[in-house]
Amino acid sequence: MTDQTYGPAAREWLMTRLQTCLIACASLILLADWLFYGRRLGISVLLFMVALGAFSLIANGLNARRKEIATAVAILIVALIPLVESTNLLALAFGAAGVSAFALMVSGHWQGALATRLWAMLGLYAAGPWRSAAAALHEHRGRRVIGQRQTLLGRLSLWIVPLLLCGVFLMLFASANPLIDRWLHAIDIYALLGILDSSRMIFWLIVAGLTWPLLYVTARKQRVAKVPAAKLETTEAEEKPAGLALLSDGTILRSLVLFNLLFAMQSSMDAAYLWGGVALPDGMSYAAYAHRGAYPLMATALLAAGFVLAALRPGSSAERSPLMRRLVYLFVGQNVLLVVSSILRLDLYVAAYSLTMLRVAAFIWMGLVAFGLVMIIARIALNRSNGWLVGGNLIAAGIVLYACSMANFSDVIARYNIRHAFEGGRGLDLCYLSSLGPQAVPAIDHFIAQRRAQGDFDGSTVKALSARRDMLAARVENPRRDWRSWSFGDHRLWRYLKKRRAAGAPDLKPSQPTEG
Repeated sequence: MTDQTYGPAAREWLMTRLQTCLIACASLILLADWLFYGRRLGISVLLFMVALGAFSLIANGLNARRKEIATAVAILIVALIPLVESTNLLALAFGAAGVSAFALMVSGHWQGALATRLWAMLGLYAAGPWRSAAAALHEHRGRRVIGQRQTLLGRLSLWIVPLLLCGVFLMLFASANPLIDRWLHAIDIYALLGILDSSRMIFWLIVAGLTWPLLYVTARKQRVAKVPAAKLETTEAEEKPAGLALLSDGTILRSLVLFNLLFAMQSSMDAAYLWGGVALPDGMSYAAYAHRGAYPLMATALLAAGFVLAALRPGSSAERSPLMRRLVYLFVGQNVLLVVSSILRLDLYVAAYSLTMLRVAAFIWMGLVAFGLVMIIARIALNRSNGWLVGGNLIAAGIVLYACSMANFSDVIARYNIRHAFEGGRGLDLCYLSSLGPQAVPAIDHFIAQRRAQGDFDGSTVKALSARRDMLAARVENPRRDWRSWSFGDHRLWRYLKKRRAAGAPDLKPSQPTEG
């Protein structure tokens, strides 16, 4: 009798997946407001990512095996490590990718090839908000059809009596307890309403849109269209002549011969002018020759790689031809030489002018392209699929970008530009040096110390750098001011400046707050 009376009422307290996700999303919005709104990014991003992963685990449940869950946790930890060092774009990208991979793995949607999984991770942020919202509405309507026909007004009416009685009890407690009465009088309704400005509401909507797909994970179903056998045979028969006309064995053979001759001409010119020391025509400097060809040659190498992949498809007659395979090896080898030439061109241009973030990115990109070309040769030699090639390149790019997310490129660029600017007798771009941020301060200090060791105390260069250095150092905030903006890189810089100040070296301005 007791079970029949109270059984249904007890089941009403069991939250559905949709209700759990709504509570988790609201909690994450409040957490994001406390951590991010009006504040600098720092360790707060790492804490929010951890909370997002925990809420995703709670909302989606454990739909994976223990081994997969352990792998998901390991991937999340590795992806969040760069956020300890700095909150740059690469670190944020790895953190977002790690959380999305974690959500897909614990929810049982981590399936398919590597490229398919990466596409699913991207889909959580691109189309995930709309897909998850539609799935949540579909679930809500389905539950109403099954039997829960209670309207929203009916659900709210269940809270009228509890809330009214709580208000009455609270008023009675306030009259009996002066502390509760003081707390109630301290509540400023107008201040609370002032918090709900338009910019804050937009911020909440953005947070909800980014977190909801990771809480209510839905996988996009890949639909395979069924084509009748007769129609399929007709389609293949119609497309075969077009394919033969565009990329027949004869076309591929002639293309490879011509391409090899053309690339050999370009490579010989680079060998003569860049490596052999042959004098350039009048009016053209080595820097101009290098800068003009670096990026177009990279585009040429990428186009050539695309041609090789399209022409030598796995299992095709062109791939089985020994002559064509040798021509492809020669062609790809010349493309690798072309990339090396592009790197040398860019190095000459940097030596003539300066190093920048974009040029560092170009060096890294060229190295990845060279690796991709070598992987093409490996795919053909080992008879691997294009999926193997794509997966290998994605792994290589991920490793390189992961290392870059924790590298202090500002310090590297500042040291290079300062050292080469005065060794080569050319000026230093102080505006760009300032744009590198406070992380360039140690490089400036090292150069100033060297100049002063040589007896240059009052030179215009030292004065200009000292003024620029003091301006950058003044931007470094005490990490104890707001722990949310803490990062290991900023902490190291602060400790460096503090040690220099303790040693009597010129450091922060007097108005800068000190630690403690």
